[in-house]
Amino acid sequence: SWVSPVFTSCLGRVARMRISLAGIAGDELVTLAADEDCTLREIDLRVAKLPFVRTHQRRYLYGNTVLSPARSLADSGVSDGAQLTLVHVTAWRVMTATRFFVVKIWNAEAGNCICVLEGHQSHVRSATFSPDGASVLTASDDHTVRVWNSDSGACIKIWKTDPYIVASAVFSPDSKSVLTASDEAIARLWSMASGDCTRTFTGHEYHLSSAIFSPEGARVLTASYDMTVRLWCVHSGECLHILRRHRDFVRSAVFSPNGMLAVTASDDCTAKVWHVGTGSCLRTLFGHSGGVRSAVISPDGAQILTASDDHTARIWSARSGTCLHSLAGHKGSVNSGAFSPDSTLVVTASDDFTARIWRVQSGTCLHTLEGHTRCVASAIFSPEGNLALTASCDQACGIWSCDSGDLVSTLEEDAGDDDFYLLSFCAAEGRWRGEGGL
Repeated sequence: SWVSPVFTSCLGRVARMRISLAGIAGDELVTLAADEDCTLREIDLRVAKLPFVRTHQRRYLYGNTVLSPARSLADSGVSDGAQLTLVHVTAWRVMTATRFFVVKIWNAEAGNCICVLEGHQSHVRSATFSPDGASVLTASDDHTVRVWNSDSGACIKIWKTDPYIVASAVFSPDSKSVLTASDEAIARLWSMASGDCTRTFTGHEYHLSSAIFSPEGARVLTASYDMTVRLWCVHSGECLHILRRHRDFVRSAVFSPNGMLAVTASDDCTAKVWHVGTGSCLRTLFGHSGGVRSAVISPDGAQILTASDDHTARIWSARSGTCLHSLAGHKGSVNSGAFSPDSTLVVTASDDFTARIWRVQSGTCLHTLEGHTRCVASAIFSPEGNLALTASCDQACGIWSCDSGDLVSTLEEDAGDDDFYLLSFCAAEGRWRGEGGL
């Protein structure tokens, strides 16, 4: 092994410790001089410059623990003389959908299309990977919900929903069931094994905007244009609570990571935080002057991000409901917002043709992602948190570095194809390669 001098000079700190990196087979690759306050993200930026590193998809293990890029060596428990395992991760897959029939799965690193999911005859409203990454679920205005093999692109199951349109379709956490929400004001639970409808959730008075599972899969949350949200028991189909406080239609509803809270977003310019156990409204998030298009909870459960038609996004305390930061700068409606996996960054997508990356702690804009020529419909982070993806009406999907804000690559539709508007990363990707090396 050898000592890399880049760490003492580029980090600008006095190196107080040395750590070694080993490959997955246990062979020592390099010894690094570093400071205990260095983050894994800083370490990785230098590792990327080493001559034997083949890819930017990397993870670092200390024992059996995957280290967070945002944490320092000291906070990660890494001390002088420690050995980290450097592993190569399989390329991430990303799925895109256009406003008509085209759903594609891409190799996010290489930028090439792996397969096209062909069969829908109208607007695709929903597209998502299964939790295990083996399947893809799509819902379309052609009155069908389809399940596809994510490797081959073959359609393996079709549910017909005539005469109703399904607004959203999601897998259960164990990938054994599918939940659909339709404009007939009913949500349905389907068995992946038999294809049968095993449960219906009825009671809403107008069509549904979304339906999701709780993290453990035991409950379902439905949001409706009837201005209410309902919480259901999956096992019995019983409606546990009706959440009634909104004064306009509810665009979205999500569970907190621990499943104890729900957050709803409405066109009444508010978001609300609810107690799942009692159904009571704990907090109303006032401040937006336009409809709230989405509200999401950070992976650590500490903050809520809202995106609004008033050209701003806001970060709120999930505990107190206090607005921590108003993210101002966009010149058009903010269509979506998302947290990074480590909850330190957010990305927003706007009608002003840009996306922006913001720091959660300070609310400052780190990067404005410019280059699209039409509105940016959605933006998400990669599972590693080092990349941001944007889907635009200009027929392109941009992949951007979160560290520099630079455009890394572009996934582009063929001339004449329709605009991107849906993005989904395969969260199950990133399995270690077992052949050794990097």
